[in-house]
Amino acid sequence: MAIRTATVAAALALCAACTATVRFDSKHFAPLPIASDKVLAGKTLIQMTGEDEAFVFTGRPTTFIGSAGTLVLPLGQITREAALYVFG
Repeated sequence: MAIRTATVAAALALCAACTATVRFDSKHFAPLPIASDKVLAGKTLIQMTGEDEAFVFTGRPTTFIGSAGTLVLPLGQITREAALYVFG
């Protein structure tokens, strides 16, 4: 029992400095072809403030095992890139 406890403690200590960073990936968007008669002519303006684009969420997951690491989500950058992918 003591070995198991020591092993779990060592694993958690090693993961204490773990950080997961998420990036935009266009593969997460389903390809939705638009019929040519439904396409609108014109341009789209995507407007974000510098503060909005630079927004990064940093926090710890709420699960016991996940709480050993830190999650970094550059939400502003992901939002901008997703909007450019969808509307661009």
